[in-house]
Amino acid sequence: MELHTRYNGGNNGTLTLSYAEAGELLGMGKATVQRAYKELVQHGFLVLEKEGNWYHRKAHEWRLTTKPMQRTKGREIASNDWRHFRGKKRRAA
Repeated sequence: MELHTRYNGGNNGTLTLSYAEAGELLGMGKATVQRAYKELVQHGFLVLEKEGNWYHRKAHEWRLTTKPMQRTKGREIASNDWRHFRGKKRRAA
């Protein structure tokens, strides 16, 4: 949700929220934040567009699949990758 609040209608694909900043805002440890990002990517809610660089103090840049991308020739619709996620099937007890 924190990344959604940073979306302004034209910045999808360049959204940033570092692990440290997310941990501080959400009251989580860095490892927990990393697992949360990984799960959001696996479930199709986030896509890593550009890797950050710790030494140059640049956070990863993310794309929300629930929001459209702004392209040079108009808007592109949201990809909604999460719709294609299929979790592990559970066996009946």
